[in-house]
Amino acid sequence: MEKEMGNYLLFRIDSRLVHGQVCTAWIPEKGIKRAVIIHDEYAQDPFLCDLHEMAVPSGVRCDTITTEEAAKQWRENQFGDENTIVIFQTPEHAMKAYDEGIKFNRIQVATLAGEKNSVCVYKQVNVSMERAKIFQEMDSKGIKVYCQMFPADTETSMIELLNQSRNKKALGL
Repeated sequence: MEKEMGNYLLFRIDSRLVHGQVCTAWIPEKGIKRAVIIHDEYAQDPFLCDLHEMAVPSGVRCDTITTEEAAKQWRENQFGDENTIVIFQTPEHAMKAYDEGIKFNRIQVATLAGEKNSVCVYKQVNVSMERAKIFQEMDSKGIKVYCQMFPADTETSMIELLNQSRNKKALGL
């Protein structure tokens, strides 16, 4: 977690967005009071916004917002003074937000659904060559990318996982 302006921020990539793992492990462990889902398409769908809001525990606010709105809120007050989890569905979404000005030094990868030509590099984390390149770009910008499913799990470097010979070969890196 990063400490910004007095609050704690956890940046996370998880294709499932808000789900049991987030609600029963991360939110209580880190004292999260706000979840911010940054997703341009989902933010335009009132049903999905309501669904995300209903998924979080009582007392936790959940906002599904566009990258543009997120960048505006970031510039104003870095998502406020509450402990916050910021969730992206894909590394592409996270990189877009970073490029729009939402600067983070660390990002957790929890679950990435398999896609064509992807390789399972860690538990439920499946990475394609294109996504591996995004993680490498993040690393080159000084962002620590790590895999971690639960708070009790050890952080595992995404770059180290990608550099394992079997993953390098399978991904063509």
